[in-house]
Amino acid sequence: MLESFDEWVREAEEKILVCDDYPLIDSSEIDMADELRRIAGRTILEDDGEGVYSTGKVERMTELLELKLIRSDFALAVRFVILNFLYRLANFEGFELEESGPLLHSVVWPHLERFVGLPVQEPSALQDPRAVQWEITNACVAYKWDLAAALFDRLKSLGAITAPQCRALKGQMYVCSVVAPRAEDESGASQGHMTWWWLPQLDNAFFSVDNIFRGIRPIGLLVWGMNLVDRVEYSAEERARLSDAAHEWENSFQKDPDLLGSYRAAWGKCYFISRDYLKAAEQFERLLALGLGLPSEAEARIRPQLYQNAAESHEKGGVVEKAASLLETCPRISGDAGTSAEIGPPTHFQSLGRRLRKGSGLPS
Repeated sequence: MLESFDEWVREAEEKILVCDDYPLIDSSEIDMADELRRIAGRTILEDDGEGVYSTGKVERMTELLELKLIRSDFALAVRFVILNFLYRLANFEGFELEESGPLLHSVVWPHLERFVGLPVQEPSALQDPRAVQWEITNACVAYKWDLAAALFDRLKSLGAITAPQCRALKGQMYVCSVVAPRAEDESGASQGHMTWWWLPQLDNAFFSVDNIFRGIRPIGLLVWGMNLVDRVEYSAEERARLSDAAHEWENSFQKDPDLLGSYRAAWGKCYFISRDYLKAAEQFERLLALGLGLPSEAEARIRPQLYQNAAESHEKGGVVEKAASLLETCPRISGDAGTSAEIGPPTHFQSLGRRLRKGSGLPS
């Protein structure tokens, strides 16, 4: 592997790290297929229909990689190759047994997390905004939120982003730190370690013609934000991060009428989970007024859910009359044809309507 490693570093220096934006650590631009297959096969032994793992090969390899990194004085090209290789090895898919992939991930991923968090440099020592942005994505992929927050501050101090942009991006990170690990891909695996969740920029559209993966985050935030009845238990730490996100966005998004609907929906849910119900209602009502930014047919199908979310937020905030009024004008309650809420359970919608009518004195 060490012979290949030096070739990879030269390729990174000459072809990859000369771009305007540094590639993500899931990049497949460097051909590592043979080494990945060899080390994966020596780490997970598929004998007699059962996957058995051995950590010795990976541990010896990472010791050599760390020595390479130190001897290079923590050169960016060396750091990129190490993280790129470990990320791709942790997500290797060439096994016959279904359980072998997750088993390899469990062996390799802690080493990747350690390399991400190695005290390479203090954030204040980083001078290239491209390197700071790249390190932000790496820190988030490894769920190192404090490190990522410090790197956002460094990006601001370099003049690459403004103070409001810094707050908005931190808020996005805090929300995604709760949403992404719970989102699942087609195989049922968590999306939390997917790099596309962690690009340090705000989304301005749900879909990208250049890359389908760019829609993962805005769609994921929209689905999460619109579902107030997901019955998920959030830890105290997660609630604190969602509260921090609401605060950051309150100070950065307040005067942004062009804000993508996924952010406003997620913002409303952050308030809802933090029990700031009237502020949650305000965000869902603004979406009713401004729209989500989806194609018209999709917008019409989700619109009843906005009424429900605004009504439920008002009800929990003690403004029962306003909540009942919203449901009275909701397309689903009034019987308008052609629209239906796709996210909230119909039984919940109906029970909310009955409860509000009873509480407000409106006829049932």
